[in-house]
Amino acid sequence: MDEGYFAAQRLMLEDEEMPPSAIRITWEEGGHGFVYIYDTGTKLMTVWKPYDDPDVDSNDYFHVQAKTPREVLNPLINEYSSLNYLGTPEGITQFDDNLFAEYGRQPPDESKEPDCRQFRADYDVWVAVRKLKELYLECGWVVDDVEQPSFRRDEFLEKRANYWTDVVKSLQDEASRVS
Repeated sequence: MDEGYFAAQRLMLEDEEMPPSAIRITWEEGGHGFVYIYDTGTKLMTVWKPYDDPDVDSNDYFHVQAKTPREVLNPLINEYSSLNYLGTPEGITQFDDNLFAEYGRQPPDESKEPDCRQFRADYDVWVAVRKLKELYLECGWVVDDVEQPSFRRDEFLEKRANYWTDVVKSLQDEASRVS
């Protein structure tokens, strides 16, 4: 690994260095997102959202309670296992229903017509991507099971690739033409 890159991964806000026993598992992008930090000394993890912590004026994560990896990761694993979060062929992670539920799956009332068309086009893409859940289930995915011995991965990948090309890609193209 590049030493400069590794050193940069060990920095908190304002270039303060993390403790030597800590390693950043994830990196938030553009001020939105979580940083997962594992401490090899304590064997605990911290989930830090550096730019969305209004109660604390801090450039580090030390005020956030560390938890066991199981406590930190199980909720995330459960979201993926239950198919609330879906990974897609393009690396997009499609999350649950909150994205469009805020507006009742309709454009906001004050939206102008071009914004309404964009909202509807983006919503159509979202609905199409959410249908990947049905493909998982068709191929033997059991949402309550940690292990998936009956899941027919090869069949799923083929169906997903075909569906992505035939349905999602054309909706994405249409949504990009609207914008």
